[in-house]
Amino acid sequence: PSAVNATIGLDSSKIVVTSRWPGAYYNAWTAAYTSATVTLTIVKGSRTVTYSAGAGGTAAQLQAAASVDPDVTVTVSSLPASNVAATNLASGADDFANVNWTTVLGKVTPATGPGAIAAPGVNGAASALAAHAAANRRLALLSPNQTDASATVITAQGNITAAYKQYATYVYPWVTVPDGTGGRK
Repeated sequence: PSAVNATIGLDSSKIVVTSRWPGAYYNAWTAAYTSATVTLTIVKGSRTVTYSAGAGGTAAQLQAAASVDPDVTVTVSSLPASNVAATNLASGADDFANVNWTTVLGKVTPATGPGAIAAPGVNGAASALAAHAAANRRLALLSPNQTDASATVITAQGNITAAYKQYATYVYPWVTVPDGTGGRK
């Protein structure tokens, strides 16, 4: 799969709202239209923003008003004749299957400071996490497979490269953390 931006077309796509970045997170956002005031309302989690062209406003004015939004792009080809109820953006997708964890860790620079680093639920990231932690004076919290027996985890801990041992440890039994989209990893 590949990462996909979330989008919604209101009233046969007269107004199209698309997240600027890919991810399933944006599928929880909604967009609605109020015809009397030519207003687009976007709910982004706990934050609500409105863009209005005012009564009698045009499609171009509404698009211009919404163009300042830092999180979505808005295209208005024409105005709906009536109100459009709040509708979720859809089709946003993450691409965790193709993430290169060495590349991701390279973006967490020493300027971030000390602390713990982890990639919960990601198998095969242990070596990259341990190397990153050693190079940046951090602690790598490594996650075994959820079905691993304690003996397997103990062996994996023993197999961490000597140079990284003081910077990395396996967290066992398996723990979960919120993933930011309402799920757990």
